[in-house]
Amino acid sequence: MTRARKSRAQHGPVSNDDLSGGEPEFSFIPEELSRRYERLIRAYHALPGAPHLADLMWRSEARAFIITHNALHKILIVSARVRSARRTNDRLRMIAKIILAMKVLSNDFAGWGTRFPDAKRQAETILRAAPFTSGMCMMDYYLSQSLDSRCDIIRMLAPSWGE
Repeated sequence: MTRARKSRAQHGPVSNDDLSGGEPEFSFIPEELSRRYERLIRAYHALPGAPHLADLMWRSEARAFIITHNALHKILIVSARVRSARRTNDRLRMIAKIILAMKVLSNDFAGWGTRFPDAKRQAETILRAAPFTSGMCMMDYYLSQSLDSRCDIIRMLAPSWGE
């Protein structure tokens, strides 16, 4: 007897399989934002000398948020138990992408909060309840560049208003 595979719904950055059933908790994050910041996270960690993603999340303000936020904590636990380095990194990237996307929305970085006001409100509600440490913000890791390159990054990551 073969077991039927569950299809992975592409609602947002977290699928049902990642949370062991139920509706995706972060489906309010716009898919375009999710894709763009996934590319940023991948590119950043591909650079020579970039910190490992697990180290970055543990040293940043995200640590307390991940531990106290049930859905993210479940993804982190599963990533620690997976034997595949690729699958572990995929889950860690998912956590980083969710936190970064919520910070981007709530801070209206590059106009994302203006373009998606409902998503901005939801991100603000979740982040308001979050205990953040005094450590460095994840946005600082990924978006702290010289002023010239920062302008290029902002243009690249800004929402496409024509879509």
